[in-house]
This record gives sequence, structure tokens and C-alpha cells, in this order.
Amino acid sequence: MQLILKWVSVFGLGVFLLTAGASACPVCYGDLEPQQAKGFFWGIVFLGLLPFGLIGYIAGHVIHSARRKAKADLLIEQAEALIQKRVG
Repeated sequence: MQLILKWVSVFGLGVFLLTAGASACPVCYGDLEPQQAKGFFWGIVFLGLLPFGLIGYIAGHVIHSARRKAKADLLIEQAEALIQKRVG
């Protein structure tokens, strides 16, 4: 158990020391090039629109399935009425 605790401590300390370079990214300090700024903007736009696209796809699929079922039910009713008309 102590060996695991030792390795976890060493790993945690290593991760803590190695992440110091991550705070120097251009986003953190506002030193963005125009192309980077455009890239971030469009990335945010597309990620923001993604939930709407998924919800729209699911809603469209549900509506399409409901219409197909209604059409199939109508065809069954018409076929049954035609059979009853010819038999009776």
C-alpha cells in the first residue's frame, strides 16, 4: 500500500511540475494571432451549434417515424375496408 502511495505522490508531483509550461499558452495571455483568433471563434461557433443540430436531427427522425406509421396505419385501414367491401 505504501508503495502505491509513493508512486501516486511521485506521479502527482511530476504532473504538477510539468504543467507549468501550459500556463504560457497564447490564450492565457491574450497574445493571439488573427488566424488563431478566427480559429477559436469558429470552433466556439460550431461547438455551440452542435446541440441544436443533434436535437433537430432527433426531432426530425421522430416526426418522420410518426408520419410513416400514420401512413402505414391508413393503408391498413383502407385495405381492411376494401376486403370488407368485397367480402360483405
